[in-house]
Amino acid sequence: MACPTSVLAPRALASRENLRLLPCARGPGVQLRAALASAGAEHFQRPAASEPRPGEGETRRPQVAPGQALGFWQERLADQLLPLWRLNYEEQLKVKFEVLKKSLEQLQSRLHSPGGASGEPRGLGALLQPFVPSPVIEGYRNKSVFSVNRGPDGHPQTVGCFLRSPGGKEIFCVPADRLRALPASHLQVAQCYEAFLRQTPAQPGLSPPGLGPWRRLRVRTGLQGHRMAIVTFHAQGLSQEAVRTHKERVRDFFTSGPGAACGLTSLYLKESAAPGPGLSGFPRYELVAGEPHVLEDVLGLRLRVSPGAFFPPNTGAAEAVCRLVAELSGADGSAAVLDLSRGTGATGLSLARRAAHVWSVQLAGQAVEDARWSSAFNAPRVLRAVRGCPAIRTLVFVSSRPHREDMDAFEQLCCPVPGGQDPQGEPFVLGRAVPVDAFPHTLSSQLLLAFTR
Repeated sequence: MACPTSVLAPRALASRENLRLLPCARGPGVQLRAALASAGAEHFQRPAASEPRPGEGETRRPQVAPGQALGFWQERLADQLLPLWRLNYEEQLKVKFEVLKKSLEQLQSRLHSPGGASGEPRGLGALLQPFVPSPVIEGYRNKSVFSVNRGPDGHPQTVGCFLRSPGGKEIFCVPADRLRALPASHLQVAQCYEAFLRQTPAQPGLSPPGLGPWRRLRVRTGLQGHRMAIVTFHAQGLSQEAVRTHKERVRDFFTSGPGAACGLTSLYLKESAAPGPGLSGFPRYELVAGEPHVLEDVLGLRLRVSPGAFFPPNTGAAEAVCRLVAELSGADGSAAVLDLSRGTGATGLSLARRAAHVWSVQLAGQAVEDARWSSAFNAPRVLRAVRGCPAIRTLVFVSSRPHREDMDAFEQLCCPVPGGQDPQGEPFVLGRAVPVDAFPHTLSSQLLLAFTR
């Protein structure tokens, strides 16, 4: 049997030549620092604080200034969710590069503090490589999420994204037409869903008032032309007959009614709550019409994406990450890969062309939620095992940014072990950092850090 040389886990790909850590995905929300003013910070607004889950919480009438046009609120929404959208792409990358430089300076400071990693830290000029740009700048997202709630005009059935009113006292939905990250096909589904809601009879007995049983909308698309819509349905208090009627209405609307213009290849309902007492609800994801999956292509690999599966939101950037992982890891024909990641396994499969063997253990459904807790709980043990394995010589860490929990992991891998503890093996040394712009118009990106020993 070939010697196992690689492990791809929710946070790790370990090998005699390489190890990759895959942290749980983190969304945008980084605040722009005042030090970036020279890069156009006067255009940016601080992102709103954490928002409620779409369709949840109390619906309150927003205090909208009289005569304020919808375009004003759509621009405010873009400033909140895509803080770099007013800059050209070259300027966006400059801003992001400065943000990453500060993060790496903090990391270097922690790793080489008194009692930290041995040796002199590498200068940022040698450590931080140029940005790998996103192949697609406009409409790059293959997955979009839309909320349903009261809009700026007071209509209770508005489909869009949450925005706080001036002063932050009210929250309402604004149509997402000016979000440059979203493709036109996603916006079309959102517009049709809103039309469907506004022709749906009111359900005053349900909370929030006037919203009815319909909640969040998710749209997935693939490069093969597949379009999937997933509608969250709140069935609490409804009879089985009422649930069946609602399902038939949404199916007919998107298959033979006005929504057929969206060209959906899959339509799912996601259960938010079961019907009334003693009545069984439908499955968590129920296929109402069409195909059960979206097919996606990554580096020539055909991947199947289920409605609840994780898949990187920027397919082109995901391909760039896979190429870089292969390059930085140095995987060759003698490597064996164990894929323990959640999602579609794109990275492990892409390395299969270079490696001798690939073993995969995938998690699905509720097991993913349990695995997130288990992964966080057991991470120190995993890092000790990795560092204690002398056959692992290279490690590649993929991060949305080196956040605090990532930096803690780096310290365990690179710094001496306090006295009285197990030696854990030879420490790693940070050698290269390569940023990939997976989220144009935002301050978020993906950073690949290569460690060796």
